[in-house]
Parts: sequence; structure tokens; C-alpha cells
Amino acid sequence: LNGAGIASLSDFMTRADVAAGRLVPVLADAALPWSQPVWAVFYKQGALAPRVAALVEFLARELSFVLDE
Repeated sequence: LNGAGIASLSDFMTRADVAAGRLVPVLADAALPWSQPVWAVFYKQGALAPRVAALVEFLARELSFVLDE
């Protein structure tokens, strides 16, 4: 990442990089609430591709703790 900038990322996405010292938390007190919407946006022309359907199902299952709030 090497000084690429600042991003707002979920803890589960950055935990390993923070532990390894590749990322440094900044503005930790400015964390966004979990009530932010989560969207799966895709272009649909005709039938939904099986891999896209699988991804949407995976995201819904893995992010259910966010979606249920």
C-alpha cells in the first residue's frame, strides 16, 4: 500500500494488515456506524450469470450481521 492514502475500510478487511504493520489506523474515532447500507450492484442483461448470482448469495450470507441491523 506504501503511502497510497487514507481509506475507510472494515476491520475484518484490514485486521491482518494492521497486525503485520502494513496499515496504520488513523482517525479511529471517526469510524462510520454499521448502519451504512450495503449494495450489490451489477449490470443485468438477460439471465443473471451463475457466478454473479453466487457472489450476491455469498455477500448476503457473509454480511448478514450487517444486513440484519
